[in-house]
Amino acid sequence: RTEGTVSSMADRIDLSGKWQLESTTGQMDEILSEQGIGWVLRKLILSSSPTCTVTQTESSIKLLFQTAMKSHEETYDLTGKQETKKSESGEDQQVKCTWTTRAEGPALVITTEMHPKGKAEMVQTTTRFVHDGKLMVEMALALKDGTNSWKAMRTFKKL
Repeated sequence: RTEGTVSSMADRIDLSGKWQLESTTGQMDEILSEQGIGWVLRKLILSSSPTCTVTQTESSIKLLFQTAMKSHEETYDLTGKQETKKSESGEDQQVKCTWTTRAEGPALVITTEMHPKGKAEMVQTTTRFVHDGKLMVEMALALKDGTNSWKAMRTFKKL
């Protein structure tokens, strides 16, 4: 299988289910910091082991993240439309979902253009795919001016 853009519904993967975070590698702390998340909250996020319940239809995907302290829900359009969403701190973000094919198989790519208060404009690309029965969440954050970028990978097991 070669990497590229998915052309048919048959090339999509259903990510539905309940998933538990197993591990985080890479520059997750830096990604959260660049998004304007403070030190204390970053440490709480990085020390937690959230579950993510995914509910997917042909036209949308809902992600419900839960920890002992907090729940957070995100819903995305899967029809290719760009949406304006509010960040947790209230700034507008431009979000678009696309499907692609990786060596591991079909993958959902969520591209978010953001401008956190007091920070440079940036683009986050979050790619979700299944590898060896685990949900892989690859995050890449880049400044729009191209001067810096960060990457992290989160691995979830199915419950």
